[in-house]
Amino acid sequence: MSKFNNGTKGKNKVFNLAGGRAYSINDEKVKLVIMVLTTFFNEKKYYGDNSDEIVEQIHRVAEVDPYFVAALAVYARKVFHLRSVSHVLVAELANVAKGNPIVRKAVSEVVQRADDITEIMAYYLGKYGKPIPNSIKKGLADAFKRFDEYGLAKYNRQQEVTLKDVLCLVRPTPINQEQSDLWKRLIED
Repeated sequence: MSKFNNGTKGKNKVFNLAGGRAYSINDEKVKLVIMVLTTFFNEKKYYGDNSDEIVEQIHRVAEVDPYFVAALAVYARKVFHLRSVSHVLVAELANVAKGNPIVRKAVSEVVQRADDITEIMAYYLGKYGKPIPNSIKKGLADAFKRFDEYGLAKYNRQQEVTLKDVLCLVRPTPINQEQSDLWKRLIED
C-alpha cells in the first residue's frame, strides 16, 4: 500500500478566517500546542481574540491528560518565555485537575520572576474567586522560597493583587531566619 499517494488529498481542507485554504487539526493536544505557542493571550488581534477558545481547549486536554498540560505550561514558560498563557495554563489546570500533585510542581516551575506569583493568583481569583486550590497555594509557596530581597522588591508593586497579599494567602515556610525576616518586612510594608 502506498504511504503518501493514497487518495487523501483534500479531505482535511477547511478555510481559515481570511478565506484561504487551511487544514483542520484533529488531534486535541497538537491543537492546544499550536494555540498556546502562537498566541498573545487576551490581546486584540486582527481576527479577534481567541482567549476563550484557548481556555476551552485547555479544559478538553486537561480532563484527559493533565500531565501534558502541566508540561506544556512549563515548556511555554521556560523555552518560549511566554508569560501570560503559561499563567493561564497552570491556573486552568489547577481548576480542572484538583488534587493532582503535578499542578503544584507546574505552578512552581512556571514562576520565573516574582511577578509571576501575583499574575497567577490574580488570574485565578479574577476567574474563579475563592477558595484557592491547595496546589496553587503550595506551588506559589515553593516559588516564594527561590527569591531574595532584590527579586521580591523589584516586583513589589501597587496592584490589585500584591506580593504581600499572596504571601499572606499561601503562608510559605521560610528555609532560614534571613528569609523569615525578609517576609516579615514585606508584610509590614
